[in-house]
Amino acid sequence: MRNFHHKDSSMPTEIETARAVSYSPEQRVFDAFVSLEERRGSLVFVPDVVAGVVPPLTVRQAHDVLFRLDESGIIELRPESGLSSLSERELKLAPRSRGMLLTYARRR
Repeated sequence: MRNFHHKDSSMPTEIETARAVSYSPEQRVFDAFVSLEERRGSLVFVPDVVAGVVPPLTVRQAHDVLFRLDESGIIELRPESGLSSLSERELKLAPRSRGMLLTYARRR
């Protein structure tokens, strides 16, 4: 009989399955943000947040969640000041608003 609670098991535990089903896009993006914040400091590089949740989310879904978190006052999205320093991948992962590329975020 397979032990589903053993760490080396290739099958998820019941708890992991329940978390995956109930893990909202908002929670997934916020958790990625907090994880980066804890490791790198209060100013978080937004393309790293997006990269951390794609997949299972799409880039567009991640951007939509970031905008909602900003609008609700949880985080503040901040514009990029030097486009030349960003890679093509980072440019694709960073959201845009009103013609500005938003590459950094911090908690409010």
